[in-house]
Amino acid sequence: RMNGHQATACIRELEAGTGRHVPIIALTAHSMATDRSMCLTAGMDDYLSKPVRAEQLFETIRRHVGPSAQNGQATQPSAHDTQEASEELTGSARR
Repeated sequence: RMNGHQATACIRELEAGTGRHVPIIALTAHSMATDRSMCLTAGMDDYLSKPVRAEQLFETIRRHVGPSAQNGQATQPSAHDTQEASEELTGSARR
């Protein structure tokens, strides 16, 4: 058995060098800022915490697999988001 972070790592490893990218959206009951950070740092594309509104879920999916995403315009976590996630995990985030 593996958790979502481990599964994401395996998928990202399989994608390496192929030019392919499978959108991965975390859907979790955990809603702490560090949970979001861990998901983004693990290579997930987005994060939603339960309870999730249908509109929120559909909009998140649309951002990653909708027409603009298929044209190479998918919203990826920014360098700032990734840095912020990393800082939260290491405890060096400024508050």
